[in-house]
Amino acid sequence: MSDRKRHGFILLLVLGLIAASAVVILTKPTLLGLDLKGGVELVYKGEATAQSGVNSSSLARAVDVMRNRVDQLGVAEPQIQTEGTDQIDVQLPNATNIQQAEQEVGTTARLVFYDWEKNALVVPSGNHGGHAQPVAGLLPAGDSGATAISQGSPTRSGPDRPAAPPAR
Repeated sequence: MSDRKRHGFILLLVLGLIAASAVVILTKPTLLGLDLKGGVELVYKGEATAQSGVNSSSLARAVDVMRNRVDQLGVAEPQIQTEGTDQIDVQLPNATNIQQAEQEVGTTARLVFYDWEKNALVVPSGNHGGHAQPVAGLLPAGDSGATAISQGSPTRSGPDRPAAPPAR
């Protein structure tokens, strides 16, 4: 192969690569990062408590929880990943409300138990004019209406039926 043919082949190869690059650039959307597109980046540091330490499994659970919360925000293509041994980096492109993002993603979950039995009232069976009594006080006596309310059975309010627990 002569030098002229070899140079021509290399030139065609370069032109082919340029054409292929142009096709890719024109057909694929360009994804901009937080630096160009805007958004929010939140970095959280895990801290050990008396009940548990910070390890890879606790960080993975926290990432899963944060991912579920971010999905509720409706942010397209969020990136949530661990960094180092105790940090979680949350990147939310196009997020406009920083306070809402911080509140939704980083708030510690809280589970509250409410003893509604002490506030639920039941009218004893056969006592149409009687006074309603708290469910908790009637349970030891084996009252069927109180037991039904305590076990979560649907109830109807009426003169001889248990009253539903109050709305909270």
